Formats: sequence, C-alpha cells, structure tokens
Amino acid sequence: MKESEILYYDPENEEVLLDEEAETISVYEVSFRGSDEQYRPLVLQHIEQMGLADHPNLNMDDVMESIEIERIDMTIFVDVETFDVHRFQTRFRYTVEILDEFRVIDESLLLRFQNHNEPVSIEEKIEG
Repeated sequence: MKESEILYYDPENEEVLLDEEAETISVYEVSFRGSDEQYRPLVLQHIEQMGLADHPNLNMDDVMESIEIERIDMTIFVDVETFDVHRFQTRFRYTVEILDEFRVIDESLLLRFQNHNEPVSIEEKIEG
C-alpha cells in the first residue's frame, strides 16, 4: 500500500476537462500482484466472464491444465479521508490453449466510481 494522488473529474460536467481543471485527490493505492498457480481460480473466473467456457466442444479441464499465468495485477484507489473507492484497475496476462490454439490473453480494465456512496431516495427515483 502506498499513498498517491489521482485526478478526479466533475461528473456533472459532460465536457471533457483538461487536467488543470481536474481536482487532485489523495488516495491509498492498494495493490496485489501475482503469477502463482494459486491464482488459477481467478483465471477460470476470467475465462467464464469472457464467455469462452460456454463453447460446446471445450473441455475446461484441458483448458485449465494449459494455463500459464504471466501476471495478475489488481489495484484499488481509496480516498485517504473518506475511504471511498474511486478506481479499481485490473490486468490479466496469461497464455491458454483453447480448441487447439494457444492464445495470449492480455486484458486491462479501469473502473472509475463516482457518486456511488451517495444516498438515493427510492421515492424520488420512482417519481422522476
């Protein structure tokens, strides 16, 4: 875990803001990095989320045996003052044999959270 800063853009403004118009927020950067065999369940979940496990001619036992994990990175950015989550970043990089073809899966994902901790009135949502 380390302390860093991220740029936070106003969600109310629909225009793209320049970096100098963005607010800087102090965050804790909590990271996880792994490449060990114990992370195979994460890779299996990733393969299932991509829809590859649904192929009728696919033997998942063979697929799982062929996996070579290069790296799995996960980082969460938590506000120092409020402990709100602002960003979640993942990277999966591994090699897998699917239907007699070796494939390199290299996927990065960055999720930005805004107003997710704000209270919501259900009555206002139904009426509005």
